[in-house]
Amino acid sequence: MPATNIRQYFDQANEFLHSCKNKNERVLIHCQLGISRSSSIVLAYLLKYHYDTVHEAYAHLVAQRRAAVSNYDFFLQLIRYENDLQYEKNLATNTDSTKPACTENQSLLDT
Repeated sequence: MPATNIRQYFDQANEFLHSCKNKNERVLIHCQLGISRSSSIVLAYLLKYHYDTVHEAYAHLVAQRRAAVSNYDFFLQLIRYENDLQYEKNLATNTDSTKPACTENQSLLDT
C-alpha cells in the first residue's frame, strides 16, 4: 500500500491554523483515531511557527497529548518538511549577507 502524502496539506493547514490563532479562535484538529494524521498536522504547525526541530515539536506535543504518534511515513515527511523550513530560513537570513557590498566607485569586476 503506497504511503499517504500528508505533506501536501501542511502549508494550507498551517495558514488556516495560524489565521485562527491570530483571531483567538479555537480549532479542533482530528482524524479517524486522533493519533497519526492529526498529530502530523499539529507537528507541521509547531515546526513552522514554534520549534526548529521535529524532536522539539514532538516533545511538546507528547507532553500535551500522550497518545499523539505520527506513523513512520508521516514522520519522514515531517523530517523533510523540517529540512525545507530550515533551508528557507537560511535563504532568508543569508540573502543579504551573501551579496558583496559595493561602494560607489567599486564594481564587482574590480576584485
